[in-house]
Amino acid sequence: MRRPKLGSRLAEASYQLTDLTADLARYLDELDDQPGRLEQIAERRSQLGTLTRKYRTTCDEVLAWSAESANRLGRLESSDDRIGELADRLAGGGQRAGGPRDADQDGAAGGR
Repeated sequence: MRRPKLGSRLAEASYQLTDLTADLARYLDELDDQPGRLEQIAERRSQLGTLTRKYRTTCDEVLAWSAESANRLGRLESSDDRIGELADRLAGGGQRAGGPRDADQDGAAGGR
């Protein structure tokens, strides 16, 4: 009675190993599509290790600082566009707001 059970388990294990072999072959094919990726990862880990030792911090803190700095850099790089937008608004709004202010100055000058 034990033999048929062992045989069916062995057959099932064989099917699973065949599936696993196919999965591993696909995985290895994907690795070949990314030459140098392992070296890039090792270099990045080395850089993070250097930063954590240098600044006595954790990888999470270094990565958070990096994300915050990238965000700030993006804002700074787009600041010229923002300055242009604000200057246009000021020029357009300055005429409307400048009218009463100019009138006050004219009135003050005329009263002198």
